[in-house]
Amino acid sequence: MPKQIQPPTAITTLNMENNSSPVFRIDEQVFFTMICLSILSLFVLAYRYKNAEPCEALKLNYRDGDIYAGTYVTFKAEVKNGKSYEWNFGDNKEYKTGKPTESVVFSKPGIYTVTVLVNRSCRESRKVYIKEQPLSRELSKTVTFTAPDTAYINRVVTFTDATKGATKWEWFLDEKGTINNTNKQATWIFKEAGLKTVYLRVNGLSYMESHKDIVIVDPRPKKPVVKIEKPKRPARKEVSEGPGWAPIVPSPDEPAPTPPPVMTPNIDQSALVKLVEEIVIGKKTASDFSRYLCDDLVVTYNNKRMTVSEMCNKLREWKNLRKIKTPEVHVRKNTTNCIKEMAVTVKKETLLDKIF
Repeated sequence: MPKQIQPPTAITTLNMENNSSPVFRIDEQVFFTMICLSILSLFVLAYRYKNAEPCEALKLNYRDGDIYAGTYVTFKAEVKNGKSYEWNFGDNKEYKTGKPTESVVFSKPGIYTVTVLVNRSCRESRKVYIKEQPLSRELSKTVTFTAPDTAYINRVVTFTDATKGATKWEWFLDEKGTINNTNKQATWIFKEAGLKTVYLRVNGLSYMESHKDIVIVDPRPKKPVVKIEKPKRPARKEVSEGPGWAPIVPSPDEPAPTPPPVMTPNIDQSALVKLVEEIVIGKKTASDFSRYLCDDLVVTYNNKRMTVSEMCNKLREWKNLRKIKTPEVHVRKNTTNCIKEMAVTVKKETLLDKIF
């Protein structure tokens, strides 16, 4: 049979009139916020570009040769257009000095990383190897110089080297670690009173050094306090009652005489050294010093200024007298016999110290 052809199926027409094509739309507030942030970023970028300082070639230099513990080392940052300097000498303390040159004393041998940050953008670091002083006790005996025990402020003080074979001299006179004179004979004028320490390094060798303590005195007399006393009224004679009689007015008592100043108990040099040694081993404390000290006491321990309590804490860190040399104690007393200034120096005893 012939195949019948089916009529085509009606195709349903879809009405798309109500279907709108999707359109991407940005909220107006978001749009304006993006515009404002873009403008602000451009201003910040322009400001930083205008005030930016290029990081010039930075070099961190210090002297050549061996460096030994307990001696001054001077570092210098060489850079153009340097305005601010932040130093770190490997002791976890930052120093914002604003100076391209700094001096420091490394008290212990070891490896230290010295870093300088210039203009808060340029950084340079160098490792410094600090050695233990060889034969420090014997070599330091060969360095000698003459200096007065006492001097006056605002007057010239002369120091003269007497070391045999010396050809180069470095005098440290201002207690800031800077070299103040390079001649065999040096002069200096101290501006403030107190206990000062002068250092001399010979032939550029850090282990050939010597130091002396000098007491600087202000010779100007203090202005006396003028006490004005009222004139004494004469005593009136007693009269019997009668015409014109009046009671007798007693004269005021005379002021009591000024009591003499209270003197502080005396303690000699050997007793002071023994007291320091007993603090090292824990038998004494800072309170044992109080009866001998003035209220305005100035204390230095190993050339560092600190309080009595801080010094005693440093001394107790040694714990044993066999680790140290005999302590050096220098004091200056006032008119009431109390200690006004005290300088204590304690150094570690080496094997050579025990032999010799």
